[in-house]
Amino acid sequence: DILLWCVPGRHPLVHTVKMSFSILPDPATSTGEARAALARIEGKCPVAVEPVTLEGERYPLLMVQDIAALVDGDPFADPSQFPTWTKLWEASMLLACYMKRQQFPPGTRILELGAGLGLPSVVAAKENALVTASDHDPLVCDFLRVNAQLNSVDYDVISLDWLAPPAAVSYDV
Repeated sequence: DILLWCVPGRHPLVHTVKMSFSILPDPATSTGEARAALARIEGKCPVAVEPVTLEGERYPLLMVQDIAALVDGDPFADPSQFPTWTKLWEASMLLACYMKRQQFPPGTRILELGAGLGLPSVVAAKENALVTASDHDPLVCDFLRVNAQLNSVDYDVISLDWLAPPAAVSYDV
């Protein structure tokens, strides 16, 4: 488990304890889009579902178990191609904690840029925000779809190139 405590008025304390893995979600209970995404993922790298606990609530996330399958050649030759999204970064956990504490008015639209594994998007969607999770890498977008399914939330997933953004769409956050 990965545990995160958010202490009001202070910097959050992050503690990592024993890791436990569960089996992947039953394909029969997944949406067609999530099933297809999971099939594409499993064809590229070994994965497992890892529980993340945030302020007492558990969020299962599909995570890469061996990034070597995603790295071609020398990972230092082109650092922009290194799959940094495979790690659940502390900043992502802090943003998720922030999202959990918000009282979003109905209809609040949120865009997560470079969403990676999507924990902040999952948490914001559970807090009733209208979330769009984005990343440029199609494989990352597949992880975002599966992680939404694992957490019983619905949010939009888009492939977004920051160098060529789509026509203006308005978001609140």
